Amino acid sequence: MAKMTNEDRATIRRFAGGDKTVRGEAERIYKACVGDQPNEPEMLFMSEVTNPAPDLLLRAQYRQRLRNAAA
Repeated sequence: MAKMTNEDRATIRRFAGGDKTVRGEAERIYKACVGDQPNEPEMLFMSEVTNPAPDLLLRAQYRQRLRNAAA
């Protein structure tokens, strides 16, 4: 497991903000860091993105939290 860097967080926040070009990188970061920081907002959002049966309302709430934090 890797620790998420500030650059990693920024990449996931860019994805949450609508930049679909970084989706693959965001998923790679999530997979590398899964289990290390489970309650971080970036990890919560990505857990719903990568979930085969996501809770869409929860994912939207996590996305909004990340967008608000980036503003």
